[in-house]
Amino acid sequence: MPAAVHSYGVGTTSMPAASSESGGEAQPTPNSEGMAFRQLFDAHARYVWRSLLGFGVTESDVADASQHGRLEEVAAAVTGAAGQIAGGGNTVTIGASESIVDGLKSTIAQMLSNTSYGVRPTAIYANPVLLDLIDREMKSEFNVVLNTKPIEGGLTVKTLSTQAGDIPLIPEWTLPYTGTPGSGSAVLPAYIVTEDLIEYHWLGDQNPRVFQLGMPGSLASQYVAVKFGAVVVKGANYAHYQVLVDR
Repeated sequence: MPAAVHSYGVGTTSMPAASSESGGEAQPTPNSEGMAFRQLFDAHARYVWRSLLGFGVTESDVADASQHGRLEEVAAAVTGAAGQIAGGGNTVTIGASESIVDGLKSTIAQMLSNTSYGVRPTAIYANPVLLDLIDREMKSEFNVVLNTKPIEGGLTVKTLSTQAGDIPLIPEWTLPYTGTPGSGSAVLPAYIVTEDLIEYHWLGDQNPRVFQLGMPGSLASQYVAVKFGAVVVKGANYAHYQVLVDR
Protein backbone atom coordinates (compact mmCIF):
# COMPACT_ATOMS: atom_id res chain seq x y z
CA MET A 1 0.00 0.00 0.00
CA PRO A 2 1.45 3.43 -0.87
CA ALA A 3 2.32 5.81 1.92
CA ALA A 4 -0.69 7.69 3.22
CA VAL A 5 -1.03 11.36 2.37
CA HIS A 6 -2.12 13.30 5.43
CA SER A 7 -3.49 16.78 5.86
CA TYR A 8 -1.76 19.12 8.30
CA GLY A 9 -2.51 18.18 11.89
CA VAL A 10 -4.05 14.85 10.94
CA GLY A 11 -2.60 11.47 11.97
CA THR A 12 -3.60 7.93 11.13
CA THR A 13 -3.42 4.51 12.68
CA SER A 14 -4.09 1.40 10.60
CA MET A 15 -5.94 -1.68 11.74
CA PRO A 16 -3.85 -4.84 12.06
CA ALA A 17 -4.51 -7.92 10.03
CA ALA A 18 -6.74 -10.27 11.99
CA SER A 19 -4.19 -13.08 12.02
CA SER A 20 -1.45 -13.25 14.62
CA GLU A 21 1.59 -15.40 14.15
CA SER A 22 2.28 -15.69 17.84
CA GLY A 23 -1.34 -16.06 18.84
CA GLY A 24 -0.55 -14.03 21.96
CA GLU A 25 -2.32 -10.96 23.19
CA ALA A 26 -1.40 -7.76 21.39
CA GLN A 27 0.11 -4.99 23.48
CA PRO A 28 -1.01 -1.76 21.76
CA THR A 29 0.72 1.55 22.35
CA PRO A 30 -0.43 5.00 21.21
CA ASN A 31 2.05 4.98 18.31
CA SER A 32 1.58 1.38 17.18
CA GLU A 33 1.18 0.84 13.46
CA GLY A 34 -1.86 -1.32 12.86
CA MET A 35 -4.04 -0.63 15.86
CA ALA A 36 -7.60 -1.90 15.53
CA PHE A 37 -10.27 0.66 16.24
CA ARG A 38 -11.64 -1.65 18.91
CA GLN A 39 -8.29 -1.30 20.72
CA LEU A 40 -8.08 2.49 20.58
CA PHE A 41 -9.77 3.02 23.92
CA ASP A 42 -7.65 0.34 25.57
CA ALA A 43 -4.50 1.97 24.24
CA HIS A 44 -5.32 5.19 26.12
CA ALA A 45 -7.04 3.71 29.19
CA ARG A 46 -4.14 4.42 31.55
CA TYR A 47 -3.89 8.02 30.33
CA VAL A 48 -7.62 8.57 30.92
CA TRP A 49 -7.40 6.82 34.31
CA ARG A 50 -4.55 9.08 35.48
CA SER A 51 -6.30 12.18 34.14
CA LEU A 52 -9.50 11.38 36.01
CA LEU A 53 -7.58 10.83 39.24
CA GLY A 54 -5.85 14.16 38.64
CA PHE A 55 -9.23 15.87 38.31
CA GLY A 56 -10.25 14.52 41.69
CA VAL A 57 -12.28 11.41 40.81
CA THR A 58 -12.00 8.96 43.69
CA GLU A 59 -10.33 5.59 43.18
CA SER A 60 -13.66 3.85 43.84
CA ASP A 61 -15.31 5.76 40.96
CA VAL A 62 -12.47 6.05 38.43
CA ALA A 63 -13.00 2.59 36.88
CA ASP A 64 -16.64 3.35 36.07
CA ALA A 65 -15.83 6.87 34.89
CA SER A 66 -13.07 5.67 32.54
CA GLN A 67 -15.40 3.10 30.92
CA HIS A 68 -18.25 5.54 30.31
CA GLY A 69 -19.04 5.77 26.63
CA ARG A 70 -16.76 2.91 25.55
CA LEU A 71 -19.55 0.80 24.02
CA GLU A 72 -20.95 3.83 22.23
CA GLU A 73 -17.49 4.58 20.80
CA VAL A 74 -17.06 1.02 19.53
CA ALA A 75 -20.55 0.95 18.02
CA ALA A 76 -20.01 4.30 16.29
CA ALA A 77 -16.68 3.17 14.83
CA VAL A 78 -18.04 -0.13 13.51
CA THR A 79 -21.21 1.35 12.02
CA GLY A 80 -19.15 4.18 10.52
CA ALA A 81 -16.86 1.72 8.75
CA ALA A 82 -19.81 -0.40 7.61
CA GLY A 83 -21.54 2.66 6.21
CA GLN A 84 -18.47 3.66 4.21
CA ILE A 85 -18.13 0.15 2.78
CA ALA A 86 -21.80 0.11 1.78
CA GLY A 87 -21.35 3.56 0.25
CA GLY A 88 -18.50 2.22 -1.87
CA GLY A 89 -21.06 0.33 -3.94
CA ASN A 90 -19.67 -3.20 -3.59
CA THR A 91 -22.75 -5.04 -2.39
CA VAL A 92 -24.03 -8.52 -3.16
CA THR A 93 -27.17 -10.29 -1.89
CA ILE A 94 -27.34 -13.98 -1.04
CA GLY A 95 -30.90 -15.21 -1.46
CA ALA A 96 -32.79 -17.15 1.19
CA SER A 97 -32.41 -20.42 -0.75
CA GLU A 98 -28.74 -19.88 -1.65
CA SER A 99 -25.69 -21.12 0.23
CA ILE A 100 -24.15 -18.48 2.52
CA VAL A 101 -20.74 -20.14 2.34
CA ASP A 102 -20.74 -20.36 -1.46
CA GLY A 103 -21.81 -16.73 -1.70
CA LEU A 104 -19.01 -15.52 0.55
CA LYS A 105 -16.39 -17.64 -1.22
CA SER A 106 -17.42 -16.51 -4.69
CA THR A 107 -17.41 -12.85 -3.59
CA ILE A 108 -13.87 -13.17 -2.26
CA ALA A 109 -12.78 -14.89 -5.47
CA GLN A 110 -14.26 -12.00 -7.43
CA MET A 111 -12.36 -9.50 -5.28
CA LEU A 112 -9.09 -11.34 -5.89
CA SER A 113 -9.67 -11.35 -9.65
CA ASN A 114 -9.55 -7.54 -9.77
CA THR A 115 -6.97 -6.65 -12.42
CA SER A 116 -6.73 -2.98 -11.43
CA TYR A 117 -5.86 -3.43 -7.74
CA GLY A 118 -4.03 -6.10 -5.75
CA VAL A 119 -6.86 -6.88 -3.35
CA ARG A 120 -6.22 -9.26 -0.47
CA PRO A 121 -9.18 -9.45 1.97
CA THR A 122 -8.18 -10.42 5.49
CA ALA A 123 -11.37 -10.91 7.52
CA ILE A 124 -15.15 -11.23 7.50
CA TYR A 125 -17.06 -9.26 10.15
CA ALA A 126 -20.66 -10.19 10.91
CA ASN A 127 -23.21 -10.39 13.68
CA PRO A 128 -22.77 -13.58 15.77
CA VAL A 129 -26.21 -14.76 14.61
CA LEU A 130 -25.05 -14.84 10.97
CA LEU A 131 -21.79 -16.57 11.89
CA ASP A 132 -23.82 -19.21 13.72
CA LEU A 133 -25.85 -19.77 10.53
CA ILE A 134 -22.59 -20.25 8.60
CA ASP A 135 -21.36 -22.73 11.19
CA ARG A 136 -24.65 -24.66 11.04
CA GLU A 137 -24.59 -24.73 7.24
CA MET A 138 -21.07 -26.13 7.16
CA LYS A 139 -22.03 -28.88 9.59
CA SER A 140 -25.35 -29.84 7.97
CA GLU A 141 -24.44 -29.50 4.29
CA PHE A 142 -20.78 -30.54 4.28
CA ASN A 143 -20.30 -32.25 7.65
CA VAL A 144 -17.40 -29.86 8.26
CA VAL A 145 -16.38 -28.25 11.51
CA LEU A 146 -14.69 -24.90 10.88
CA ASN A 147 -11.08 -24.47 11.89
CA THR A 148 -10.12 -21.88 14.48
CA LYS A 149 -7.41 -19.25 14.54
CA PRO A 150 -6.05 -16.82 17.18
CA ILE A 151 -6.42 -13.14 16.32
CA GLU A 152 -5.51 -9.82 17.94
CA GLY A 153 -6.37 -9.44 21.60
CA GLY A 154 -5.90 -13.13 22.38
CA LEU A 155 -9.28 -14.11 20.89
CA THR A 156 -9.82 -17.30 18.91
CA VAL A 157 -12.34 -17.29 16.06
CA LYS A 158 -13.44 -19.71 13.37
CA THR A 159 -12.15 -19.41 9.82
CA LEU A 160 -13.54 -19.96 6.33
CA SER A 161 -11.36 -21.52 3.65
CA THR A 162 -11.34 -19.28 0.55
CA GLN A 163 -9.17 -18.41 -2.43
CA ALA A 164 -7.55 -15.80 -0.17
CA GLY A 165 -6.67 -18.46 2.40
CA ASP A 166 -8.33 -19.11 5.73
CA ILE A 167 -10.30 -15.94 6.46
CA PRO A 168 -11.22 -15.25 10.12
CA LEU A 169 -14.94 -14.97 10.86
CA ILE A 170 -15.07 -12.19 13.45
CA PRO A 171 -18.27 -11.78 15.51
CA GLU A 172 -19.28 -8.13 15.86
CA TRP A 173 -22.38 -7.53 17.96
CA THR A 174 -22.68 -3.89 16.83
CA LEU A 175 -23.57 -4.95 13.26
CA PRO A 176 -27.37 -5.08 13.34
CA TYR A 177 -29.71 -7.20 11.26
CA THR A 178 -33.40 -6.89 10.48
CA GLY A 179 -36.20 -9.41 10.83
CA THR A 180 -36.20 -12.89 12.34
CA PRO A 181 -33.75 -15.40 10.81
CA GLY A 182 -35.64 -18.31 9.33
CA SER A 183 -38.68 -16.22 8.44
CA GLY A 184 -37.48 -15.52 4.90
CA SER A 185 -37.58 -11.77 5.45
CA ALA A 186 -34.50 -11.31 7.66
CA VAL A 187 -31.48 -9.50 6.24
CA LEU A 188 -28.12 -10.13 7.92
CA PRO A 189 -25.09 -8.16 6.67
CA ALA A 190 -21.50 -9.37 6.56
CA TYR A 191 -18.46 -7.29 5.62
CA ILE A 192 -15.47 -8.71 3.80
CA VAL A 193 -12.66 -6.30 4.60
CA THR A 194 -9.02 -5.58 3.86
CA GLU A 195 -8.05 -4.47 7.35
CA ASP A 196 -4.87 -2.57 6.57
CA LEU A 197 -6.98 -0.22 4.45
CA ILE A 198 -9.17 0.71 7.43
CA GLU A 199 -7.55 3.47 9.46
CA TYR A 200 -8.31 5.74 12.35
CA HIS A 201 -7.59 9.39 11.56
CA TRP A 202 -7.24 11.77 14.48
CA LEU A 203 -7.31 15.55 14.40
CA GLY A 204 -4.37 17.34 15.98
CA ASP A 205 -3.43 15.13 18.96
CA GLN A 206 -4.11 11.40 19.16
CA ASN A 207 -4.52 11.52 22.96
CA PRO A 208 -8.06 11.81 24.37
CA ARG A 209 -8.92 15.03 26.19
CA VAL A 210 -10.74 15.06 29.51
CA PHE A 211 -13.23 17.86 30.17
CA GLN A 212 -14.91 18.78 33.43
CA LEU A 213 -18.55 19.63 32.76
CA GLY A 214 -21.75 20.47 34.61
CA MET A 215 -22.96 23.04 37.09
CA PRO A 216 -20.56 24.26 39.82
CA GLY A 217 -22.14 22.00 42.41
CA SER A 218 -21.57 18.84 40.39
CA LEU A 219 -18.19 19.51 38.75
CA ALA A 220 -16.43 17.09 41.07
CA SER A 221 -18.22 14.09 39.55
CA GLN A 222 -18.89 14.96 35.89
CA TYR A 223 -16.14 14.30 33.36
CA VAL A 224 -16.14 13.65 29.62
CA ALA A 225 -13.21 12.09 27.73
CA VAL A 226 -13.25 13.08 24.04
CA LYS A 227 -11.14 11.71 21.20
CA PHE A 228 -11.22 13.86 18.08
CA GLY A 229 -11.05 11.45 15.17
CA ALA A 230 -12.91 8.93 13.06
CA VAL A 231 -12.55 5.68 11.15
CA VAL A 232 -11.62 6.06 7.48
CA VAL A 233 -12.15 3.22 4.99
CA LYS A 234 -9.75 3.38 2.04
CA GLY A 235 -10.60 1.62 -1.20
CA ALA A 236 -14.25 1.25 -0.22
CA ASN A 237 -15.18 0.59 -3.85
CA TYR A 238 -12.74 -2.27 -4.43
CA ALA A 239 -10.98 -3.57 -1.28
CA HIS A 240 -14.10 -4.32 0.78
CA TYR A 241 -17.51 -5.85 0.20
CA GLN A 242 -20.90 -5.73 1.86
CA VAL A 243 -22.74 -9.07 1.69
CA LEU A 244 -26.45 -9.08 2.54
CA VAL A 245 -27.79 -12.49 3.53
CA ASP A 246 -31.54 -13.11 3.26
CA ARG A 247 -32.88 -15.74 5.65
